[in-house]
Formats: sequence, structure tokens, C-alpha cells
Amino acid sequence: MKLAHVLMTAAITSKSFKFKNEAKNTVLAVASLMEDDAIDKLLNSLTSVITSKVLKHVNPVISCITTSSLDFVSTNNTVQAKTTLALSSVSLQLFSVSFSLNDAILKLAAMPPIPPLPQPSPCGLMWGE
Repeated sequence: MKLAHVLMTAAITSKSFKFKNEAKNTVLAVASLMEDDAIDKLLNSLTSVITSKVLKHVNPVISCITTSSLDFVSTNNTVQAKTTLALSSVSLQLFSVSFSLNDAILKLAAMPPIPPLPQPSPCGLMWGE
């Protein structure tokens, strides 16, 4: 602002027409630069305000998503660990049952054959006679 004020004073107080035109052009150039600078500052300020307001509303959502994701991963890992332990226990029980069944089959195979039961005669006695 001080530069524009000095140039405007010089343009008003000068007596020569050529100097007045040069001063006028210089003042217009400085005013244009000052206007561009003011617009840049305004845009930077607006950008900062908008960015801060958007982040103010987005950060809680990001925080919530991050927390939810971490909770999900932790829960998922816990569930996987429990499932793995349960499957391990079941597989040990199945191995034990398979081993017992194999022993039973071997014992049954080693037993002598059972003689057939006598067949009742078709004209035999009836129950209650």
C-alpha cells in the first residue's frame, strides 16, 4: 500500500505529461500486482479454512474406521486361534477313535469263527405250547 501511495503522489504532483503517463502506468501495474497478491492471500486463507473444516469432519470417521479395522483383525485372529485349537483337539480325538476301531477290528479278526446257531425246524414247537 505504501508503494502505491508514493507512486500516486508522484503522479499527482508531477507537471510533465510523459511522467504522468509513466507514473499512471506504474501505479496501475503496482495496483494489479497488489490485487493479485490480495487474491492469492484470500484463496490461501479460504483453502486453509475449507481444509481444516473438512479434516475436522473426516478425521473422526478415519479414526473410527481404523479402530474398527484393528478390532476386526484382532477378533479375527482370536477366532482363528480358537478354531485352530478346536480342530487340533478334534483331530486328536479322531486319531484316538481310529486307533481304537483298528484295535477292535484286529481283535475281531483274531477271534475264532462263531458256530452257526441251530435253525428251528418248521414244524417245531411254538412258544406257549
